[in-house]
Amino acid sequence: MASPECLFENAPAVASTLKCPSCGQHVATSSSQVGVGSSSSSSAVAAAPESHQILTRYINESGLQEGYDVYSDIAEEAYYSTYPQFLRARPFLAMCSEGHVEGIIELCQEADKEEEEGQDDADEDDEMEDDEPSVPVMRSAALLRYQDPLNQMATGLHVAIANDQITVAYLLLYLASQLPVDQFPPELLQFAAQIGRPEQAILENVDIRSLQTAEGETAEVLALRKGDMWAEMAQRGLFSV
Repeated sequence: MASPECLFENAPAVASTLKCPSCGQHVATSSSQVGVGSSSSSSAVAAAPESHQILTRYINESGLQEGYDVYSDIAEEAYYSTYPQFLRARPFLAMCSEGHVEGIIELCQEADKEEEEGQDDADEDDEMEDDEPSVPVMRSAALLRYQDPLNQMATGLHVAIANDQITVAYLLLYLASQLPVDQFPPELLQFAAQIGRPEQAILENVDIRSLQTAEGETAEVLALRKGDMWAEMAQRGLFSV
């Protein structure tokens, strides 16, 4: 078994070659995997193609874990190291999975604030040479509609449905869809009043309900397949574009 610390330090190389960075030996085995929950969640809602396993002896706050599969963690680390402009999507998707509504709102507010500050910095940099390229800022509109390549191109809405986070689902519909306001529960509207609805961004960007996973599944299809409260919401047309 490989050392997880060594693998994480060289995540991009390991993810692309599946070899140990120290000795050059292959460290991965093939396995059938299911996906679409959150990028690091085991709550799966759609079948995924054959993937890989990298088994390690892993020590964390829970103690020693023999045979811990670290491949998905390494792939995630490698992806965000290669594409740092999408780094904000990492906590966003985790919050969609865990139901952290306040955190999602804060991330969106921070994204737009940084975008404004970044534009001011860019204006100043026009008068100065800077050899180090800046990382593009991911605005809230893009964050809300982000599709995760590590999780079957699922959106935060897919992740919320997969993990039974109904408040998150309503929040994403409020911020990134054209669903009429009278379709939202009063408690959500009262909570969302503190941030307001981004009407212009909703008109200028794709409705989150139309986005599909790699398997061609919209949030509506997923909700119908999940059943229970999600199927009821879908039958009421909440996920229909």
